[in-house]
Amino acid sequence: MKFQVPQFIETETKIVGPLTWKQFIWVALGVGLLLMFFRFLTGFWLIFVSMIVIAIFSALAFLRIEEMALIEYLMKALGFVLGPKKYLFKKDNG
Repeated sequence: MKFQVPQFIETETKIVGPLTWKQFIWVALGVGLLLMFFRFLTGFWLIFVSMIVIAIFSALAFLRIEEMALIEYLMKALGFVLGPKKYLFKKDNG
């Protein structure tokens, strides 16, 4: 009896157009934050803050470092920096 083996199991499924679920959530959060800023800011500050928000949320949604999403990479880096470190010294008897 033969069984069908799934292909591309490491590829995330596209949920909304060309976006995966995680990408869609990051884009939606960025758009929501921009809409809030459009209500409270004007002029130079609106443009300045909007560019920063767009850069941050675009990076969180689409940037990959070493085949890992940026948020995962940042969480692992934070865990390394804040996590316990144990240094062992082994004396060489040779």
